Amino acid sequence: MEIINDNNFDVLKKTGISVIDFSATWCQPCQSYTPIFENVSTEFPEIKFLKVDVDQSPKMTSFFKVRSVPTTVIIRNGEIMDDFSGLMGKNILKEKIERIR
Repeated sequence: MEIINDNNFDVLKKTGISVIDFSATWCQPCQSYTPIFENVSTEFPEIKFLKVDVDQSPKMTSFFKVRSVPTTVIIRNGEIMDDFSGLMGKNILKEKIERIR
């Protein structure tokens, strides 16, 4: 899993699938979601899993229209395929990735 921010924001130029977790250190649901996100990332080694701290990356947060955290965005070949807010379980996250894959 890679941490990205406004300074290394080039995810839309990548080929393949990227899953981005927008979160904040002060957000309790984000803290609960992090282990789920990390666990799922180990099951999809061919997919880039990325984390963004919304407080550290206002440009990315604005670009992806993140209004609440946690928000997860799935991108395939530079195109936003799905985005969803809120805490979700492992199986739901896996299902959403499988639909895009």
